Amino acid sequence: HRHGVFQAVRVEAGGFGIIGAQHRATRAGINHRANGRAAYHTPGMLTAVDAAVYGEPRRDFDYPQLIETMAAYATPHIEKGGRLGHVTRHMVGLFHGLAGARRWRQILSTDATRPGAGAEVLKAAFAAVDLDGAAEQAA
Repeated sequence: HRHGVFQAVRVEAGGFGIIGAQHRATRAGINHRANGRAAYHTPGMLTAVDAAVYGEPRRDFDYPQLIETMAAYATPHIEKGGRLGHVTRHMVGLFHGLAGARRWRQILSTDATRPGAGAEVLKAAFAAVDLDGAAEQAA
């Protein structure tokens, strides 16, 4: 029943369960767009997509690699006249709920918006995040 699946998507929106609910909704022929905001604020949820859709084993997200990739992206952007804040404004909520997330947001909201800010600011902000603490909480 289409209405029932839509209710599941609405109830699970904003959490990791949204992937499975949306996959079920797609199979039922329902067009859904509820994942945008949840994925923007908690992008780690996207690591569950391949597991939910294709049945592949779930992999941990490689945050250090993400920071290196974004730093490498930001450097030529800045060299062409862009600002670091143009890149990092979409990353502010990346570590929501983790130890050091507040400091991460502070650095990106202040230092990354200053003229002349480079990729080193992104790396300094990442150094404030405690990924080991998150792993201990999950265990």
